[in-house]
Amino acid sequence: MLSSALHIGSDTKAFWGFSILTISSVLLSVISYSVYPMVIPLAIIGLYISIVDLRLFYFLLIGLLAISTELDLPGGIGLDFPGEPLMIFITVMYVFIALFKPKQVVIPLKNPITFLIIAHVCWIAITSIPSVNQVVSLKFLLAKIWYVIPFYFSFFLFIKNRNQINTLLTTLMVFVGFGASFVMIKHISYGLTYDTIERAVQPIYRNHVNYACLLTITLPYLWFISWVNRKNVVYRILITGLNLFILVAIYYSFTRAAIGSVVIGMAAFFVMRLKLTRFAFIAAIISGLLFVNYMVQSNRFMDFAPDFERTISHTDFDNLLEATAKGEDISTMERVYRWIAGARMIYERPLVGYGPNNFYPYYKHKTVNSFETYVSDNPEKSGIHCYYLMVPVEQGIPGALIFLLLCFYLLYEAEKAYHKTDDRYLKYLVGASFVSLVSILTILIVNDLLEADKVGPFFFIAGALIVFVRRKQNVKEAKDLLT
Repeated sequence: MLSSALHIGSDTKAFWGFSILTISSVLLSVISYSVYPMVIPLAIIGLYISIVDLRLFYFLLIGLLAISTELDLPGGIGLDFPGEPLMIFITVMYVFIALFKPKQVVIPLKNPITFLIIAHVCWIAITSIPSVNQVVSLKFLLAKIWYVIPFYFSFFLFIKNRNQINTLLTTLMVFVGFGASFVMIKHISYGLTYDTIERAVQPIYRNHVNYACLLTITLPYLWFISWVNRKNVVYRILITGLNLFILVAIYYSFTRAAIGSVVIGMAAFFVMRLKLTRFAFIAAIISGLLFVNYMVQSNRFMDFAPDFERTISHTDFDNLLEATAKGEDISTMERVYRWIAGARMIYERPLVGYGPNNFYPYYKHKTVNSFETYVSDNPEKSGIHCYYLMVPVEQGIPGALIFLLLCFYLLYEAEKAYHKTDDRYLKYLVGASFVSLVSILTILIVNDLLEADKVGPFFFIAGALIVFVRRKQNVKEAKDLLT
């Protein structure tokens, strides 16, 4: 595949023509102090790859997720570059192939995960119609589509065998390692302190939370790739070092949700091995509902209102953990401030919500002043910081039920796949996907990052890997019945 993509080198005229064009573009960029001339040779490379083998573009997209950076465009539009343009490109190409070469497209409709993903997107479209602001809801819907198609449906178009999965995950981890190395080198130069991590992750990552979540979510795939290449001594030494490095990087990201999700993910793996995933998921839902019911009765939540003067941000990680336990950490109490507003918004519009992406413009009218903090002005226009609340706020209770069912079936299908195969490769692949998925679901408790390019794509990739394994098992079972 790579040799065919590089066949252009055998054509001397094409080679020298492209070389002259590239050099000219570089010189023009230097003279004009602009990066735009360099787009020309890159566009030509992209066009060539897309003609020869679009799969190379897909591998590139997965890798670039780890180092894409957010750009602010005119009109208040944010774009993750170069990841998001590639997502849109893959989406367009997938639709084109589906229309003109439908036999190449595989859609695993028999699996409930596929059905629930379609239902999830369709309900977002439905709730965009009565949305308080239809324009922002439509933008949200389009962004959701170019997350779902590249990372779930396109997976079955481009990935057919184990070698391609290995290439995909290895490419991802190479880019993750590069991004982590960049941050750690900067962070070490700043002294590896809590108050400098935000500067260290720039300009690649939006903030230290996105960076930490990426490392945590992809760590299980690094473990899987380590196992796949365990017989290569040199590779095993390198990959062991990378494993330790990523764990250290996660700790020095100073992100509580990410650090906690590593522990929870590993514990969940043993829950899956004991076939207790269904019960653990249901117990978690019931516990959450009982806790919410307890807090709202007689307005008990008001007993936990913070002291405005004592609730501050901290520059030391140990102090931050202590303040969190005491309810004096500003980020924790600001979350509670928004969660209360979100609960009131759900009560007001329980069926269809306020519309996708409409929490921020309307939540301040539903807040309780007693929970106000120094950062409640929210100049960065961030969201509710809990995806399980954001969905019913913006898509109503039916939207929340669809999403929870999707999460349940992702975990349940992973557990079934793990226990129904004796193939160690497939078993460990689905195990890595399961742990990555649990890490994402844990992070979503205190963040609303499923539409962020460092989290959302891996939710759908995990789903695609689980369905990939289930399809392999179904084919084997069908063959066994015929013999």
